[in-house]
Amino acid sequence: MHGAKHLQLRWAHNGPPRMVTVPCTASDLRSSLNTRAEVRKLLRLDGLLPESSKASAPAKAPCWREQLETISRQLHRVCIPSEKVAERDNIVTALRQLMNSDGPSAAVIAKEALTQ
Repeated sequence: MHGAKHLQLRWAHNGPPRMVTVPCTASDLRSSLNTRAEVRKLLRLDGLLPESSKASAPAKAPCWREQLETISRQLHRVCIPSEKVAERDNIVTALRQLMNSDGPSAAVIAKEALTQ
């Protein structure tokens, strides 16, 4: 529906009638996003949209293997002197062995890598 210079979105369901005024020419870039958020909030209150899944589901913590893989990738990106490259490679090897359950003990490999 048209009001004076703005569009009006109206509906009624399981409660009082709702109305959201939508500007035809938005004054800022986030105006359309703000209007969308307002409409979605009202639709959730009326039971027409499910509750946001972001709030109900806690964020999954990364697996320790994924964290070790990330660390080993980050170590390879670090610029280090050429005489230290072998030490870094030994540390990365130890991290990768830690990720593999069937390899030798990661503590032994890490200790060897640090003592070389």
